[in-house]
Amino acid sequence: MAVTDKIYFPGLNGIRFIAAFSVIIHHVEQTKYFANLPNVWGKNVFIDSLGHRGVSLFFTLSGFLITYLLLAEIEKTGTVNVVKFYIRRTLRIWPLYYFVVLFTFFVLPFFITLPGISGEHYTGFYVKLFLYLVLLPNIARQMFGNSLVLGSNQAWSVGIEEQFYAFWPWLIRWFRNHILKFLVAFIVLKTFVSVVLIWTIQHFSDASWIRYVDFANTAWRFLQIEQMAVGAVGAYFLFKGMRHVMKLVYHPIVMWGAFLAIVGSLMVHVSFLGFSILEAIAYTIAILNISTNPLCPVKLNASWLQKMGDISYGIYMYHTICLAIVIRLLMGVNMHNTSWVGFNVLMYTVPGVLTLLVSWLSYRYFELWFINLKKRFMVVKSATLKNEEFDR
Repeated sequence: MAVTDKIYFPGLNGIRFIAAFSVIIHHVEQTKYFANLPNVWGKNVFIDSLGHRGVSLFFTLSGFLITYLLLAEIEKTGTVNVVKFYIRRTLRIWPLYYFVVLFTFFVLPFFITLPGISGEHYTGFYVKLFLYLVLLPNIARQMFGNSLVLGSNQAWSVGIEEQFYAFWPWLIRWFRNHILKFLVAFIVLKTFVSVVLIWTIQHFSDASWIRYVDFANTAWRFLQIEQMAVGAVGAYFLFKGMRHVMKLVYHPIVMWGAFLAIVGSLMVHVSFLGFSILEAIAYTIAILNISTNPLCPVKLNASWLQKMGDISYGIYMYHTICLAIVIRLLMGVNMHNTSWVGFNVLMYTVPGVLTLLVSWLSYRYFELWFINLKKRFMVVKSATLKNEEFDR
């Protein structure tokens, strides 16, 4: 596929917003759980699945878009400029990530406390802080469980994406002449290691060292890089213009099958080895249809969705802070005891509105400066709006 002046995929911003919004709904119930209030977190399959599916959608979408841009860069220049890649990712991810981390570690606890969570803030404080600062919040989450950092526990998935970005441009550059074989081998290897870890746990359950294997297995399972690799396979098929594959992806049965599978996965609890790969395949089919199939009836390129997608990173990073603030205020006026219906209505509306406002202000007056600086290090230009000059 020839590299044009600007790469644009309609609908991707809408997908980003849907993924971010689904996580908010999940965390409303989780925040009530941590605050020792009546909730359905862990009890309602739909609420429980919504957040997990949203994060998986983020992972798949990241693998798709990043790999497509890397393939375009290889076609344009013959290689991948890894230094510029790191600079672009740093300028987009780090400013907001570190702002939220430092705010939630050192500022938020002095203003907001919640029963059941704030008391654990200083448990392993310096270890958690170190892991967050070196972009390993997923390890902190696993090590400390419910000893959370109020307002930034969701950063675990950002850490995984950053760990993915650390090695992915190198691998794409090294295997640029055998991309598809590499991607398939990568997914197989990730699954094989999972099988070995699970087998070891099952057959050596009484060994004194098995707790370390169990820790590694959990960390490996949450490191959902196989979903990013599946998204990358979709990017490869699209970029290489493999018509027979894309014709299959666009077939109504396949397209609607993917959409129904995504909806169905929200209604039942599914957990088995390989499910994350099947889930990512469904997401990749949906992403390809929404963004590249003109006959796809699902359109996510409305102007308001584009704007929401622009601030989706902020939505994801700020929403737990906003949830904590709102639930503390409502509990402060005893709303949870005087009007449980009113309390829940406000919990499902006010944090969302506050999150959108804070995210827009952050994007407009903080993140945008770094995004504009990122332009200097672009090798291939991409955009979230058709008439936009550069990637936002």
